[in-house]
Amino acid sequence: MMMALKRYDIVVQYRKGSQMYIADLLSRTAVENTSEGNDDNSMVFQLKATEKLFKRFAEVNVVEYSDITDERFAEIADETKKDPLLRKLLDVLAVGWPDRKDELQDELMMYSPVKDELSVIGGVIFKGDRVLVPKSLRQKLVQRLHRAHQGIEYTLRSARATMYWPGMADQITNVVRNCEACMEYSASQLSPPMTTHEIPLYPFQRVHLDLCEVNMEGVKTTILITADSYSDFIEVDILKGTTTAAIVECCKRNFARHGIPEVVVTDNGPQFHNAAFEKFSKTWEFLHSTSSPYHQSGNGKAESAVKQVKRIYKKARRTGEDFWQAILQHRNTPNKLGTSPAQRLLGRSTRNSIPLKTSKMRVAVSQKALSQVPDQIAKHREKTKKYYDRGTRRITELKVGDNVVFQRRPDTDKRWEKATVIGKLPDKSVELQTAEGSTMRRSGVHVKPFGGATGFPRVGPDSSNLSREDLNTDEDPGSDPGRVFEKRSYPKTPGRIREDSIGNGPNEMTAESTNEKSMRGQMDRPKRELRRPKHLDDFAL
Repeated sequence: MMMALKRYDIVVQYRKGSQMYIADLLSRTAVENTSEGNDDNSMVFQLKATEKLFKRFAEVNVVEYSDITDERFAEIADETKKDPLLRKLLDVLAVGWPDRKDELQDELMMYSPVKDELSVIGGVIFKGDRVLVPKSLRQKLVQRLHRAHQGIEYTLRSARATMYWPGMADQITNVVRNCEACMEYSASQLSPPMTTHEIPLYPFQRVHLDLCEVNMEGVKTTILITADSYSDFIEVDILKGTTTAAIVECCKRNFARHGIPEVVVTDNGPQFHNAAFEKFSKTWEFLHSTSSPYHQSGNGKAESAVKQVKRIYKKARRTGEDFWQAILQHRNTPNKLGTSPAQRLLGRSTRNSIPLKTSKMRVAVSQKALSQVPDQIAKHREKTKKYYDRGTRRITELKVGDNVVFQRRPDTDKRWEKATVIGKLPDKSVELQTAEGSTMRRSGVHVKPFGGATGFPRVGPDSSNLSREDLNTDEDPGSDPGRVFEKRSYPKTPGRIREDSIGNGPNEMTAESTNEKSMRGQMDRPKRELRRPKHLDDFAL
């Protein structure tokens, strides 16, 4: 024995007997009917008594103090016996785990990381104090866990407190994510990051139109707002009606004054989205672009101009000032670009109630200054986007044929309905076909993916806070070929299992393949090659 211990560097430390818990426990174990003079029988009896004691401890901790009814416990035990994979696991637990991993069957490799926590009581397999649920009962138990419809995280917490099986988090995540009730009443999506159009190179190259109502002298009056994207110059026209003909007449006057724009952007209102306005755009040779319904920010330039005009009108009425003089002053006030809208549009200031030199009303803005306007616009947009994007989230990229849910009337009803994507538009909006067969257009912020899958489909690694035991699946190798789970290959070489999360975003598949995930354990950290010292060649180790 001394020769055998020479190979080890042993440090002997003194410790009180009360602090040596295992030895102290065994020394206090009652031994009955010992026979003096027969050491072998005494040792066998002591070992049996110790085994009986530990078994009693396990039964008390797991069964007697759990809320599993006798009927439920018997059902789990019966289904465990019927499960081919769990029957093999029961056999391994009965005889003990093999010393080498290559001696373990491939389908049981998923349980190897938690083998020290597995035990069998009454025909039911436990992982610690959690029941290893047979495959046939998993879907039913997950549906019961999700009765309160509290979302993925709450359902996972409840499941992890009582039950276990490899791949549990993936399956629960998919069931909750495809719950129609949860999806119908889910919260609206955050606004997407700001998208900017191409910067115009000259005045009235790109204009934005919108309608608004103001109360002029007790009468509701409709106003057409025309905002120039280059100069920020705003044209305000009082309409006699909200017909397309009245709008076209105002547009003709403005275009005759400032030139025909290349692009005219409007919302999707009936005054703009009709054959008459389409004919007008073709006759006057400009591109007509519309924003998605219920998505005001799609025509943000016009919306901003409407707010400015309404604000000017309310304050002018409050102070008794002339509304049109206030508009004139607004056009001659320099903004963040350093020049006024009138200067960028006309190259000079226009005469107003503020005393000006005559030279100021000539062309006073140099061509060099005007040539810098696009760069100034770009810098201003970059700064604005930086602050705007802080409270946004990138929306999921949709493809034609995707099953989605959408908000039919996001301004009044936040519920989600099923639809299918049948077309994509340049402004990141999509054409949808509803369950009734009708088609409609919606912005990406009002549409989100929905698998609508039934049963227990497999999901990608996009849920958060999943433990390492949930990275595995336990599909039987002999299950039918139409199954939705994939059998994963597990490395037979030792490796550390990662315990971090496996997701990066709601409902987006990562680029990792199933095999790559299963190999994480051995690719986590570099391992040096182990070589046995030559001086041990003569020893049988």
